Amino acid sequence: MSALTALAKAAALRAAVVAGGRVQKPPAATTGSPRAAGIPIINVKQALLRATTSQGVKAKLLEGVQVQERGFSDSFMGRLAGFEGTKAHTSLEGGKTTGAFGIKDAKGLVRLPREDDKEFARRVVGVHKKEVEGKIGRKEWLALPEGVKQAVLDLKFNVGSLGSKLIGAAKKGGDPKSVMLETLDTVSSTMLSAKGDFKKGDRVVSPGLAKRRAAGWNLAFPDRKIEEVEFEQKGSRTKVTYLADDGEVFSYTTKGSVSTDFRTKTGDMTLTL
Repeated sequence: MSALTALAKAAALRAAVVAGGRVQKPPAATTGSPRAAGIPIINVKQALLRATTSQGVKAKLLEGVQVQERGFSDSFMGRLAGFEGTKAHTSLEGGKTTGAFGIKDAKGLVRLPREDDKEFARRVVGVHKKEVEGKIGRKEWLALPEGVKQAVLDLKFNVGSLGSKLIGAAKKGGDPKSVMLETLDTVSSTMLSAKGDFKKGDRVVSPGLAKRRAAGWNLAFPDRKIEEVEFEQKGSRTKVTYLADDGEVFSYTTKGSVSTDFRTKTGDMTLTL
């Protein structure tokens, strides 16, 4: 007896009708085929083709996402090299040495065998990216324009955290301008050791950081680029104003004195980008 014939008979037996206290079998099929027994025939070739096609589509979609994410990562690493350099260096604010590509916190990662500085830094950036997504939501992150994502991730990598206002703006529909304005007000650092005009614990307003934030804005809004940043000393505080060719983009006042080298107090100045 073939397997298909046995399958047909088993199905027929399960469909038996109990009448008058005894089991009555339905009439036997005229042939031993499953089709004759009322069992639907599955076209294995078509099923495999559908499954293979579905897997192929998914694979291509995944490949597309991976290519896109790699492109984003390559772009970010290129900008990071420009901001931080590709070699370990002494931190401007003092404290421990900053690693290549600006790494101060490796996020618990250990360098892999034969892994170079760039690829190690790329993995550290990946951890920061996941933390950003966790804060604002994966869906909200993906909805942001590419330039905004670059600037937000750079702020997170550079500072180590994101402000509550930025997170809130990203969650409320992710209006690009609202999100980006919240990246411009982080241009100062705390001295970790005494140096020149500054004592340990002093706040330093850095034109270099303002230039970095402006670069993020300009990447997100190439049609309204920031061209100048003004620094006006007001006692122990500094007013920072970002200017485009059509006027003010954003301004705020923060604690600290202006310094280009984290050693000498510069006073009022204008930074041209």
